[in-house]
Amino acid sequence: MSLLDKIPGVAQLRLLGIGAGAVGILSFAIWAGLRWHELQVLRRDNAILVQNNKTLQVNTDILRKDYLTCNDANMKNTETIDSLIKERDDAQKAIESLSNAQKSNTATISTLQSKLSELKKNAANNGPLAPVLRETIRGIQNTGANP
Repeated sequence: MSLLDKIPGVAQLRLLGIGAGAVGILSFAIWAGLRWHELQVLRRDNAILVQNNKTLQVNTDILRKDYLTCNDANMKNTETIDSLIKERDDAQKAIESLSNAQKSNTATISTLQSKLSELKKNAANNGPLAPVLRETIRGIQNTGANP
């Protein structure tokens, strides 16, 4: 037996020290276990986030490519629409020009028909025609009758 064994309360103090040490070690072990678990969760979350980041980068590249494709198609469509509008405007101008020409031709034909009607009414105008002139008039009449 030692001198420390003879002092009252030393044994209890040792026991208390051992208990405090055991509680400390147990607390440290629980704390370390919780930190270890938290580290594993963070590593798993990091792996998921890294994978999600790669997926987002791939999706971004695909969307960028799709955007450029759509932009090109949109520009081509815009050019086609502009071209069709110009073509439509040109066609409307041509129709208007043809309409004006037809009105002018109709007026000229009407004037010529009225003159011919007046000439036919006068018996003095029914003389013999030169064969070339007669065939020319018949050709014009046949052309007008069969457009």
